[in-house]
Amino acid sequence: MKSKSAQPICDKATFVTMEIAIQRVNEINAENTSKGAKRLRAYKCKKCNLFHLTSMSKYFYSITKDSKAREEHRRKKFIERETFFYEKKFGLI
Repeated sequence: MKSKSAQPICDKATFVTMEIAIQRVNEINAENTSKGAKRLRAYKCKKCNLFHLTSMSKYFYSITKDSKAREEHRRKKFIERETFFYEKKFGLI
């Protein structure tokens, strides 16, 4: 059940309760069976205090909001790329 208000704060589809949002998530995820399809999850919006759906994982959300987490993620990815490059260059893989 979507909420109805005179002046919506968010442009996204909103749900009054987490249970209703999760029910919709389950319906969508059940329909979306293609390989590589992103799974949805529900979350509470800090702007409107209602619930929305997103395909962004909690991990990647934290990276977008937390500079320390973002820097750590970049550092790990850099090390992975460099390791792969040199292992391939020297025939280790």
